[in-house]
Amino acid sequence: MIITVSKRDGYLVIWPQYFDASRSRKDGRRVSKVNSVPSPSAAEVALISRYVKLSPRLDEKAAHPSLPWEKCSRILLRRPTIKGKRISKQRLLRILGKRLVLWYGKTTPKTRTAETKKLLERIERSE
Repeated sequence: MIITVSKRDGYLVIWPQYFDASRSRKDGRRVSKVNSVPSPSAAEVALISRYVKLSPRLDEKAAHPSLPWEKCSRILLRRPTIKGKRISKQRLLRILGKRLVLWYGKTTPKTRTAETKKLLERIERSE
């Protein structure tokens, strides 16, 4: 099921390409190389957003507008606030990127796969 959202709905659309260290800024990376990892999945980014106390929605059948033939999934997040002030999307991406790099540094690929599978199972059960 493809979910249609707009800015008026209060959702931010986060694509895993934003954190991909193998992409250039021109190709869609939106955080610095320091805050990016090689080819992250949407489930991994959703898991990190859960660690940051956000409630992500995973849209698995979505394709990035610049690559409509690649189904890569996207994450929908309600715009978070700190002390009543809305956080910009760029600031949120930096926070998620830093957490993603820390998580990649502390875990093995096998552990990352297991954790993302658990998250996907939880999401499937809740739908």
